[in-house]
Amino acid sequence: MTAGGAVLEMLTDPVRERLVAALCAAETGVACAGGDACELRHARLERPLVAAADGDVAVVRVDGAVAGFVRLERSTDAGHALVEVAGQVLPPWRRRGAGTSLVDWSLDRAAAGAGGAVEVLIDVADEYLGPVLLERGFTPASVFTELTRPLRPPLLTSGEPAATIAPLTPVDYAAIGELYAQVFAGDPHAGRGRAAITAALAHPGLRVDASRVARSAAGGGLLAYLLAVTWPADPADLWIETIGLRPAARGLDLVRHMIADITRQPPPGITTISLGVPNRLGDPVVTGYEELGFTARGSWQRYSLLLL
Repeated sequence: MTAGGAVLEMLTDPVRERLVAALCAAETGVACAGGDACELRHARLERPLVAAADGDVAVVRVDGAVAGFVRLERSTDAGHALVEVAGQVLPPWRRRGAGTSLVDWSLDRAAAGAGGAVEVLIDVADEYLGPVLLERGFTPASVFTELTRPLRPPLLTSGEPAATIAPLTPVDYAAIGELYAQVFAGDPHAGRGRAAITAALAHPGLRVDASRVARSAAGGGLLAYLLAVTWPADPADLWIETIGLRPAARGLDLVRHMIADITRQPPPGITTISLGVPNRLGDPVVTGYEELGFTARGSWQRYSLLLL
């Protein structure tokens, strides 16, 4: 038994099916059978529940009903272990202790068997959880702004791009990994981004037809990439999961041209394109996307805690 009468249990296949069904119904408003391939959004940084390791997922129940879940995603960063926490409490159970229970379980699980320092990151869109995290020693790390834009009308660009823009193909996967390794060679935080790219390329919702790469017009080498996904909970929205550019290409306006190319050839059924950027409203990065027709749709706060 935990806060607010909530009960935590580890993920097993039967529990997974009940959880997926409950989350699917909460997100779509439509009941679905357990085991359906239903994924969900949390703080605009979604990860497929069906791919989660059982030992790093806990389900919370209140009065016997599924109230939410939490998932830990492990990697390394700056020489120490990194645990990113994502999850969701269903609307009827919010602010009733279930979220607090999930946070405390995550901290215990992250620290167990770490064998050294571990940094815990939690992204929060619900203002209720902020004070809970501060009480446990977390500090605000950064603010993310979610931006969205209709795919129509197409984004206009001036002049031709100084590169060849094309849809992503599996042949590009290795080149994307190599580009990232070159750009962030020696960066102590490279592990965090590398894990994000690996997850994006293996993502079940990766839209190869809507992702883009920019290659040098001269030699064909990879200059930039844009990886985009869609989710069953919001199938009409194309979410830009990650963007990467070679330093020499950052003045070539390739991001604008890659997004413009997507708007000129939108995938069927897609009506909006969205992304999250780690900046506050009014910052140059956000302003740059606003100049491309994006508008702010929301924000979330990232909190960090280093466990020694």
